[in-house]
Order: sequence, then C-alpha cells, then structure tokens
Amino acid sequence: MLAQPVEVFPQLDGLMREDFFVPAHQEVFDALRAVYEKDGGLDIMTVNQWLVDLKRVEAIGGTGGAVGFLAELAASVVSHLNFPAHIAIVRREAARRAAIEEGQALIRQAVESPDSFAPKKAEAFGVRLGDIKAGSVEDGNELIKHRFLCRGGGMLFPGPTGVGKSSWIMQSAILFALGRPCFGMEPAHPLTSVIIQAENDDGDLAEMRDGVLAGLNLTPEETVEALSRIVVHTEDRLSGPEFFGGRVRPLLEKWHPDLLWIDPAFAFLGGEASNAADVGAFLRRGLNPLIHEFQCGAVVAHHTNKPPSGQQKQTWQNGDFAYLGSGSIEWANWARAVITLRTTASPQVFEFRAAKRGGRLRWRDENGEPTTARNVAHSRQDGVICWHEATDADMARIDGGSAKAKSSPEDVAALVSSLQPVSKADLAKAIQSEHGMARSGAYSWIKQAEESRLIRRDSHTKNYVTV
Repeated sequence: MLAQPVEVFPQLDGLMREDFFVPAHQEVFDALRAVYEKDGGLDIMTVNQWLVDLKRVEAIGGTGGAVGFLAELAASVVSHLNFPAHIAIVRREAARRAAIEEGQALIRQAVESPDSFAPKKAEAFGVRLGDIKAGSVEDGNELIKHRFLCRGGGMLFPGPTGVGKSSWIMQSAILFALGRPCFGMEPAHPLTSVIIQAENDDGDLAEMRDGVLAGLNLTPEETVEALSRIVVHTEDRLSGPEFFGGRVRPLLEKWHPDLLWIDPAFAFLGGEASNAADVGAFLRRGLNPLIHEFQCGAVVAHHTNKPPSGQQKQTWQNGDFAYLGSGSIEWANWARAVITLRTTASPQVFEFRAAKRGGRLRWRDENGEPTTARNVAHSRQDGVICWHEATDADMARIDGGSAKAKSSPEDVAALVSSLQPVSKADLAKAIQSEHGMARSGAYSWIKQAEESRLIRRDSHTKNYVTV
C-alpha cells in the first residue's frame, strides 16, 4: 500500500480495520486509508506524522514515532503484485475468526441458557377454501395471458440439442419486452427478463441478438426499448446451491425481472437429471423459493432424450409430450406449464407444442378447431438467426424429395377411399398416424389432394369422399 497506493487502494473493495487481527495493524490500516483519501499519495513520513498528530503511536507500540514499524511492514512485502493474495488471506482469516466467535457464542448459549434450545412446536397455516381469491388481470400476477404462466410459477422448455433453443429464448424475450406475442404466447404486458446461460460466448449472443432483430424488422426505437429490458449473464462454473446463492439471487436482487430464463438446466443442476431427489432439490428447494421471493416467473430450458421411433411417436397424446425432457419425471411434474420443440423430417421445420396447460393459450388450427401444436421454422435468410411461423413452403419441405411426398395426393385419396365418408379432422388424424407427420402437414396433404381433384367435400355433410 505504501509502495503503489494508486494501484492497490481501488482493490480494497470494502476491507475494514476489523478484518485485521493485530491491533497495531488496524491502526496502521486506518492511517494509510485516511492519508491516501486526503492527499492521494502515501509515504512513511506522512503516515508517521498522521499517527503522531492523532496520538496513535502508542497504540502500535511506539513512543516517539512509528517510522521503524512502518518501514518494517513495508519491507515485509516483496512486491505489490502479490497484493491480491495478501488481501485474500486477510479476508479468509477474518471470516474464520468470525465463525469461531459465532461458534463460541452458541456454545455459551447452550451452557448458560439451555431452555433457549427447547424444540418449538411446529405451526401449520392454511386458508379456508372459500377465502381463496380468483386470479385477475388487476392483481398483476399474470405474465403470459390466460394464466398460462404467472409470477411464482415455472415453465419447462425441452428440445433437442443444437436446434436453436437459445435463439428461441432470445427471440421470445425480445418480443415479450415489447409486449408482443411470440408463437401464440401473449404477454400480459411488456416483460423484463434476466437470461442466465452457459453454452454461448459473447460472439454467439451478439449474433443471435442481431439475427433476431433483423428477422423481426424492429425499428431503432423498438430495438432500444426491447434491449433495455433484457439482461444476459453467462455462467459456466457454478451449479447446485452455489449457483442459486452466488448467481441467481444477486441477479434477481439487482434487476427484479418479470421472467428468469435458465439455459440449459443441465449446466446448473449439479446432480443427476434422472435422479428425482437431485432434480427436486434444484427446482423445488433451489429455484422455487427465489421465484416466490422475487415474484417472477421462470423458464427452464432442458434437453430431450433421443427421439422415439415413428410408431411410438404416433401413440403419444398431448400430455405425454410434457415428459419429453431428459431424465426424471420430476422435471415435468414441477412445471406449471410445458412447451416443447420437436424435430420433423425437415431440419429447418419444428413442431412447437404446448404440452401442459396448452389449452390456456387458446390456439386454433386452420379449421378453427382448438389445438396445442403449431409449426415453426428457421429463417431461410442467410446470416439471420430467427424463427418464424412455418409457411406452406416450409411445410412442403418436410417431405421434399421423398417418394411419399411425390405421391401424397394419391395416398390421401387411398385413405379417403377406405374411410369415406370421413370428416376433415378424422382424415388428418389418419394421415398423421399412417405417415408420421404433424397435423399441419396432414392438412397440407389434404389441400393438395383436393387441388388435384382426387377427393372432394360433400356440400351437405362436409365429409370427404373420392371423386
């Protein structure tokens, strides 16, 4: 500190006199800090004079002055470059002394006041069923409309590795920041976000950000507004309790977001994804208390297992997709809502499904029927990382070039011939089951068969028959 005060003092970062054990060192530390803050520089003679003027020399064991003691201290440090290591030792030893003092105080309390350790009777709380209030827009708890996600609730977002979950999160956060819907999920108001991620460097993040902004065609004013409501923190070292205490809590305390995004869960779990106890500790005892305390929602990105075979896929019901996430069923059981991304035959087109509480989003298919699935696709524009609702051209690419795709109108006609008369919904289900595709793809095939005049719709019953 005497040798290089300009370099050393900015690194003190809250160090106090009490952190030093030796009283003489406490006095010298106060003197060094006071002289530096007054004059901006330090030397042994100036510090000695300060101690003499304030009559603090005797406190460090001297009489006429402290020059010799200060010179001895200065000579004991080989180089100021070792300062961070020295300060770390001071902090560590101060923490150890504090812990010892707390332990000794606890021992004294146990000896002198044994009654203070008597077990307390547990208290149970509750509320009468009739006193529970229904949620409303006015209470401010709704984050995604129709109570799909509210404050204090968590949403699981499983999807295959490498398909673009991180860019999907980025795009959702940007649109939500502007109060705009993202693929049928409509925010209750403009939402602020904190994204904690582990798998992308700054270059990746900037590329995703700029790609989404370009793909959404935002104005400069909208861009500034959206980005001002999103904070990104990269963390690739901490997991488990250290992750929540050392990163999540400080970020929530500083930013108080509406939404906390964790991408991906594997990076921060600190345990086995297939172990219900490890998953429960992460989600229920680590994450839940924080999102309740800070009144925000959480979206947890998660990887999926290896996809099942086509025949197995076709037996799944919507609720089954809630369990797409790799590992324990606790992932889905914890979540208030689950949305999933699934691959299709095209590497650019994906099925986006609201697998849990999906009915609250109030999606409709092209026939106006309720649905919990829709198709999304990667941008086809070079250099633009962005998602969009799948178009007819995107859907045509799902089976592009395959033998089944070339003969699809005939395949539909063959199904109608065996099922006629058949409703459009039942025909679409039959195509899905027979050919292993999403509902929107099945409707596209029906349209092609109609345009090819292989099938027609009865004007009275609206059911399909062959021509």
